[in-house]
Amino acid sequence: MNSSRMPDAKRIVALAFTFLTLFALSATGNSARAALITGVTNFQSIESPSLPSNGTFAVGVSGNTVVGGFYAPATISNGFSSDVMGMNFTTFNVSNSSTTVVSGVSANKKVGSYTDSMGTHGFLDDGSTVTTLDYPAVTPKYTVATGIDGTNVVGYVNGGAGIKGFLYDSTKPAADSTAWSMPVIPPAGSQLDVAFGISGSEIVGYYLAADNHLHGFMQSVQLPVGGAAAAGGSSSILAALGTLDYPGSNSSAAYGISGNTIVGDYQDSKGKYFGFVYRDGSWFSVDAQTLLPTAQLGAGSASAVSVTATKFYGISGNTIVGEYLDADGVNHGFSAQLVPEPSTVFLLAVAAVAAGVLLPRIARMNADQQ
Repeated sequence: MNSSRMPDAKRIVALAFTFLTLFALSATGNSARAALITGVTNFQSIESPSLPSNGTFAVGVSGNTVVGGFYAPATISNGFSSDVMGMNFTTFNVSNSSTTVVSGVSANKKVGSYTDSMGTHGFLDDGSTVTTLDYPAVTPKYTVATGIDGTNVVGYVNGGAGIKGFLYDSTKPAADSTAWSMPVIPPAGSQLDVAFGISGSEIVGYYLAADNHLHGFMQSVQLPVGGAAAAGGSSSILAALGTLDYPGSNSSAAYGISGNTIVGDYQDSKGKYFGFVYRDGSWFSVDAQTLLPTAQLGAGSASAVSVTATKFYGISGNTIVGEYLDADGVNHGFSAQLVPEPSTVFLLAVAAVAAGVLLPRIARMNADQQ
């Protein structure tokens, strides 16, 4: 081989490395921006093994643990926990309750709600003790805990001011009014607001505005909680409430948050519900119909599943959980994995590997020609 051609080969490698570098930078805009979502994969059905059962819904996730509820018999809700594969399905019901739902999980702590003869109550299960969470000075009892991150719990209460989202500091006793606050400040004229998920100082949920449509939101608050619950006190607001409406939707609701990624659902102009993922100003829509395995869809046969609604409730890292409804109105829980676009670091690593493979080969070729 003519050694005079080797510089051309080196230039090709250099150009390839430059191209990959530019592609890496252009793929994400800049290294500070988080990777956008390009798809959803690894769909896994989560169904109650209890029979008869009339539906399962997965609501919260933390690591490999999923929590939610299922109907057995048809109208009685029971709580559960499982892994993201739907295995190790364990029923959880608060003692002496008529219904139970587990809605949020953080490490070994779980929150949710149950109903008994006194009303509806939130609860916090720390693995050894189940503590009832009743928002102070509300009669009859109606408190629902929906999300938890560390020691902070969010949910909603139906009291004298109507349905309002709350934030509870679980390092204090539930009877201590200073442990509770109402941090959500929706636009004037709103009819209700619900805090559903929390990550750090960010709370997400939804409110019913004066236009009679639901709107998702994100609210930044100062932690720990500092308010007088009985007087309707609020935590210190770090930033104005940010409305999260899927573009062109009739209604939207945010349910789960993990870092800078938010999940929820929206209703389109035809009235169908879809799951959404929101990250850094970008939206990704999902119809569970596109996720179901071919065998479950029935390959076009009369037994094929027809999805009428998709809802994303919880997120942990890139794992999401939720439910879809079939044509019979039956709930089906599931987990899945978000697919982010390749990061700048990853693409640069690919370029470095390519250069590391090609350059030594050229060096050997040069040596052979000398």
